[in-house]
Amino acid sequence: MIKRNIKLMTTLTLAISIAIGTLTVSAATISSNTTQQIEQKICKHNEHAGSMYSILKNLGYTGEQIDSARTSGKTAFDLAKEKGKTADQLKVMIIDAQTKRIDEAVTNGKITKEKAMNLKAGLKVKIENWNGSLNHKGHNKGHNKVINLVLKNNLGFTDAQIKDAANSGKTAFDLAKEKGKTPAQLKVMIIEAQSKRIDESVKKGKITKEKAVTIKINLKTKLQNWDGNLQHKNDKNKVH
Repeated sequence: MIKRNIKLMTTLTLAISIAIGTLTVSAATISSNTTQQIEQKICKHNEHAGSMYSILKNLGYTGEQIDSARTSGKTAFDLAKEKGKTADQLKVMIIDAQTKRIDEAVTNGKITKEKAMNLKAGLKVKIENWNGSLNHKGHNKGHNKVINLVLKNNLGFTDAQIKDAANSGKTAFDLAKEKGKTPAQLKVMIIEAQSKRIDESVKKGKITKEKAVTIKINLKTKLQNWDGNLQHKNDKNKVH
């Protein structure tokens, strides 16, 4: 039998609940690219939703009650308050639950310690900025706005053109290329635009300088994995 230098690939099933419930990734082959894709999926948007629902259920609520609260416009903070818990206490519960899952992923060899540190840092920033919404749509609006503003103000696209591009399957990188810009250059533009907004929040006293630094670091980390997606259905871009 002719021996070949073939690296045997094994099937990987990754089930990590990162706040949106159980995220399962199955891969027939594992490569550096596959590993990166898995890590990206671990960081998907609404990553605190699953833990939040579990915690609210542990506080005594049923799924129907939570859904009813969401429909009526109540927030998770309102529900926590009804059970004698403050918004900060609920946030701590979510962070603790998430941190435990992340640590388990490290123990099981699913992610590296360095990746875990980034996940935890990103989690804290998101939870700190979370308004208790049970819909989890606000975050999308934030990063959509920045990306769209950059595409419009920096590259000259209209809202209609951006929408058409998204519907046709084009990415922000495709649009940038049409204007002679690389993905890296587009990311720099987004970072600069978002950093300006963050600095303005500091000046207005909305956030501290320390928090601003953390947000900026988290932003750069997210953009490293962003694929230019314009749909934002799963927050693949992860721009905070």
